[in-house]
Amino acid sequence: MMAGFRDTPRNYERIAERKDLPDFKLSRALKLSGGADLVEVPTGSGVEYSTLTEGQETWNLRHFNRGIKFDWRCLIDDDMGALTGMPAKFGRAAARTRSNTFFNMFLTPGNMADGVAVWNAAHGNLVAAGAAPSAAQFGAMEALFDAQTDIDGTTPIDVGMQYVLYGPTHKLIIGQILRTDVVPEAIADRLTDAQLGMVPVFERRITGTQYWGLAQVGENGCVWGSLQGQPNPVVSSQTDFDTSGIAIKIEDTFGSAILEERGSVRNPGA
Repeated sequence: MMAGFRDTPRNYERIAERKDLPDFKLSRALKLSGGADLVEVPTGSGVEYSTLTEGQETWNLRHFNRGIKFDWRCLIDDDMGALTGMPAKFGRAAARTRSNTFFNMFLTPGNMADGVAVWNAAHGNLVAAGAAPSAAQFGAMEALFDAQTDIDGTTPIDVGMQYVLYGPTHKLIIGQILRTDVVPEAIADRLTDAQLGMVPVFERRITGTQYWGLAQVGENGCVWGSLQGQPNPVVSSQTDFDTSGIAIKIEDTFGSAILEERGSVRNPGA
């Protein structure tokens, strides 16, 4: 089972932080407020403390399963290896389910706790006049990153674009733009050193012309997780005494969310 699970691409693991949860209840994330920059200590003074604020964004785990039954005759006649290949198929199905769940959430995240969509001009993370990927568009996205501040509204978050997440529409052009072995003739088409360091992440589930710039894992607000103590899908089986058949079941727990509007920028594209 694990071979099928491991061999199936799971791009959410590349861009989102893993946070396993202890149960299925709604979970809130703690946020460090007030910037938390170090302050100079006058002689004889003590420590100036920052505060932790309970975030308003919530998320939780979901429970998934699937099973199949073989009767005794099927077991005897299994000359095609259907039974022996079933665990690997279940593993691939579990990996696809996790990816589908994450990117369904990512593409339709709804509003944040402030009532505003995740990627919105009010959050400073949406390119107003989207266009096809280019050095200029990456620059516009980086400018939005540079202007983003911590929850105190003043302290810069000081993170940049680590990943470019895109779908089939821009697979060719982004692959060409981010090539480090080719220098475009036109200066306007040349990438900066920082842009050349960005990591392209192609995901077939991304629809339309939109694409994203994401900060490094842990700074872009995207999280995923499983039940603590059960990090991977679990396959179990049992034999029916009366029919001599066998039932195989796979179970998995998985959840994902966007807990911060900071650390990412969406470009509607064109």
